[in-house]
Amino acid sequence: MTTMSAVKLTGVVENGRIRLNEPIPADMPPEVEVILLYEAVETNGTHSSPPQTVAEQPWEAFQQQFALEFSEAMVTAGYDTPEKVAALIRQVKLEQAKELGLL
Repeated sequence: MTTMSAVKLTGVVENGRIRLNEPIPADMPPEVEVILLYEAVETNGTHSSPPQTVAEQPWEAFQQQFALEFSEAMVTAGYDTPEKVAALIRQVKLEQAKELGLL
């Protein structure tokens, strides 16, 4: 079984490439999987940036939008069944327990 870990970094996409706002941790392996989470609004079948920032949106709308986009990102990344999501959660919890010295 492969154990997965996650690192949250922010950045911008420029000309099809990601420019990160902070350095990648030194202990990262050379090969990684990347899931991009971004704020988008669908208009006429295309996605574009919304006119307001996350801080300006009502909290409920933000929660709904995040849940939708996170769900889409998980399916795109291959976590398309409850069993696969549960396995991912188990992997993350196991990794956290190891990092905390509980295992």
